[in-house]
Amino acid sequence: MLIEQVRVWLNGERDYKSGVALYAEIPNSDKKLLNLMLKGDSLFCIKKLNFCLENYYDTYVSDNNCEVIIQEVSSDKILAGANYTDTELYKKCKQDADLLYKETMNKRAILFNSIKGLGHDVNSAVNIESRRKLCIDVVSDFNNIGPLYDKAEFVAENGKLPYLPSEDFESDWYAIPDNLVKSSLDNLRKAFNKMKTLEQTSERIENQNKKEIGIKILKERWQSLKLVVKK
Repeated sequence: MLIEQVRVWLNGERDYKSGVALYAEIPNSDKKLLNLMLKGDSLFCIKKLNFCLENYYDTYVSDNNCEVIIQEVSSDKILAGANYTDTELYKKCKQDADLLYKETMNKRAILFNSIKGLGHDVNSAVNIESRRKLCIDVVSDFNNIGPLYDKAEFVAENGKLPYLPSEDFESDWYAIPDNLVKSSLDNLRKAFNKMKTLEQTSERIENQNKKEIGIKILKERWQSLKLVVKK
């Protein structure tokens, strides 16, 4: 029975592929969302899959006055297999953090070497003023290192930057009217190719990833529309 299979899945390891197979069997499941799930286990798809199966089970329990026997599941289990350390976005964020750390440690070494041999004059007004800027730079850089590593860690776990809104951006491409699919695809390709020529930052890589997903979705939609026209 499907509801029993869903219950077992919710109480188990929540394997993504088997979960998608269960979602496909649910009557009146969202076909666009299902097609998106079948393309891969993005963070958006993983969360949507868990939400949909939990909602399906909860609705069944409520409608049939059944006993709720779903175990509490940690976010680690829900995100099992969602690791983004091999993505360009994570590598760039980690590179930025490592680079600032290296530069800061070099400044710190220069600062310490600057006071060697000064003896009692180390804290004279002239010597304090001479290293004032370097001291401020080192402290400021150290304050920025932590957030950069936090940013990289967030990307490793979530596959996106922490301050970018809406994980549901994939569905926006499906909302484009059929008559605008081709022009939207062409414009998106131009924007993507232009962005690739610019200096790569974590924000640009994030936007390129989103545009690449959009291009894939619109390309598939355009091919489907062409098939319909031929028929």
